[in-house]
This record gives sequence, C-alpha cells and structure tokens, in this order.
Amino acid sequence: MNHEKFRSFLLKPFKEGKVLILIRPILHLLRFLSKHIPKDRKLWVFGSFGGLAFSGNPKYLYLQLQGKRDIRAVWITSKKELVKMLRESGFEVYHRNSLKGLWIVARAKFLFFDISSQDINYWLAGGMKVNLWHGMPLKKIVNDNANDLRNTKNTLKRFLLAIFRPWTFEKWDFTISTSEVFNEKLASAFGIPYDKILVTGYPRNDVFFKHIRGSFIESSRELYDTLKVEKERGRKIVAYFPTFRDSGDNPFNHVDLDAIDKLFTEFNSIFIVKPHAYTSLPEGEKFRSIIFLERNLDVYPILPLIDMLITDYSSIYIDFVIQNRPVVFFPYDLEKYLKERDLYFDYNQFTPGPKAYDFTSLLKMIEKFLIGWEDPFKDIRGQFVKLAHKYRDGNSAERVYEFFRKI
Repeated sequence: MNHEKFRSFLLKPFKEGKVLILIRPILHLLRFLSKHIPKDRKLWVFGSFGGLAFSGNPKYLYLQLQGKRDIRAVWITSKKELVKMLRESGFEVYHRNSLKGLWIVARAKFLFFDISSQDINYWLAGGMKVNLWHGMPLKKIVNDNANDLRNTKNTLKRFLLAIFRPWTFEKWDFTISTSEVFNEKLASAFGIPYDKILVTGYPRNDVFFKHIRGSFIESSRELYDTLKVEKERGRKIVAYFPTFRDSGDNPFNHVDLDAIDKLFTEFNSIFIVKPHAYTSLPEGEKFRSIIFLERNLDVYPILPLIDMLITDYSSIYIDFVIQNRPVVFFPYDLEKYLKERDLYFDYNQFTPGPKAYDFTSLLKMIEKFLIGWEDPFKDIRGQFVKLAHKYRDGNSAERVYEFFRKI
C-alpha cells in the first residue's frame, strides 16, 4: 500500500464519521473506561462489516436468538435504512451514534461481530468480544497473511494504525469454527488459545436446514421466490461466486458471459453471478439466462436453491458443500495466486470437485452438468463434508447461545 493510499485508509473513518483527529486521545481514554462500566450479562449486541451490513454469522445468530427470554439481543448499525428495516420487522436495533446505541454497547456483556468490534463500536466495546468471523479459511488470513496491513514491518505505519485504527490489532475473547480441522489455523491467525475456539458450526449455515425469520432482510425474497418457482419447473440453477484477488485482477475478465448465456438459454437453465464486495461487474450488458446480484446482497437465503456452485478460492464452497451438492473450481490463475497468497491446505486436496484452468474447460464441465452427469465427486464431497463440518443439523446458533448463556 503506497503512502497516499495508506493516508486515505487511515483518515477514512474520520471523513465518514466527521470525527476530528484532535479528539483521538479522548476516544482512547473512553476505550479504557468502557472496560470498567458495569455490564449486563443479559445484554447481547451484534454488528457486521463495520456496521454497514446485516449479514453473516452475526445476522443469523441474532435472528435465531429472538424470543429467548433470558437475554436481550440488540443489533447495532451505522445505516439509518437498516435501523428502519429491522424496526419495521419487529427487531430491536439502534444506530451506533445514537445515545441509546452508545449506552447499549457500553453496558453489553457480550459483543458478537464478524470483523472486529468496530462493527459495533470499538471505543465502547468493553464487554466480552466474540468474533464469529466470515468463513472457514482456505487461504491464510489475519496474522498468517503476509499481505495483511497489520503485518507491516514499517514501524511508523504500525504506530499510526495503533493510534487511528486500533481495532486492527484487537484481541478477541472467543471465536467459532465448524470443525476441529480448522482450529489450529484459527489459533495461529487470531492469536488466541485453542480453548477459546468453539466448535459450534456457523449460524449462517442453519439456513440449509430451516427457514429463519428475518433472513430476507438485506437479501431478496423476490429473487428467492422466482428461483424457487423456476426450480420447481425443472430449471437448473448454477452460481458463480469468485473471490477477491490481492492483485486487483477481475475474475469476470476471464469468462465469456455471452457463451454462458447462450449455453444456459439452450438448456433452459439459470446462471447466477455475484461479485466479491471489492470486484466490479461488466456494465450495460443484457442477457436472457444470467442474473446479476448486487455485491452486498446476502446470498445465504438462496444458497439452498442452487444446484451447482462455481468458485475459485472463496471459502463459500466450504459452507455450500454441507448439502453435498456439486462444486466446480475455476482457478484459472492458480500459479499466480499462490505467489500472492499462501494457503493453509493443499489446494487440490482440499477442494472436492473438478478443476477448470481455462474458460473452455469450464464451459464443457457446465455443459456436462446441464446434460445430466453422473456426479463423480459425490463420495469425495461426502467425506469432505464430514471433515469440514462436525455438525450438520441446523442448530449452530443454539450451540453458541447455550455456551455463552452459561458463562
């Protein structure tokens, strides 16, 4: 990250929140004092993606804790529209800069998020911090990722981060995982002891087993209903969800969408595309059988309808295979990617599905699936599911609840 980008990165929170740098020392003092404010163990607060989203494990844990009489589950967000949507649906939510939101966070015993406590409010997060995270790792993350900003060797940059973005170096009290196979990696990445890693399963994966009230908030009920009807009519649904490249390379420059649209139209099927939050889609193109999803749309409510997933290095496949449906991997840049980003596992051994290293091969694999292949990876995927998911029952949120309720 060059000097100008780093400077912009540091000052972004102040520009967005209109916070003067001069009050930074006061905020650090507030952070210290927040740890000594008496906590209400029945008060559990939730937030996601810097306060800007209603998604991931925090969302699905929060939704499934509604109606629990021994706790009070509250969502905290920076989005006024989200405050309105959640309240209209009957959920308790506050803007994090409101007086009530500030007080709720300061008094909460348990704080659940998926990046850092800045998802809620870092300066008042004096309670027990539980990072639910956003995906079991294939690629190296946080402390183990050499490209992560927190691992910079530049002393000045580290000092500035500690002053202006201190949540970069935040330590959490607990995290969760889907299987013991990931615990060693998480302990290393997050710098926390093994006994602070809870094998509960991911609350967001509970959508594969049951309907969860409120799950279509920040998702699309209309899309779900459309896909469900089309699926009942016999149409196959294939999704392409590629991940972000540190190099900035756009995966959609490596697929021929016209050829895909022609193939899916011929087989009367549907192709769904969703870019990573930091990747853009081609603009202005019209297709008959391709549906483009917004980058920030929560796709989990529609995942149970997808017949086959195409991805590359995204951890979404680890969640998707819990239902043992086909996954095709499209690592067109594998050699280059491995030079930019280390993996925890051998790619070929930890990806239970066929590999396409160029678009022509990918198109042939898709065509085989649409024709009706005899799935050659079903048994291998089944073994992988058992390895990657200790629980496959839709009760992950309940296990998280039971653990913290008893603390």
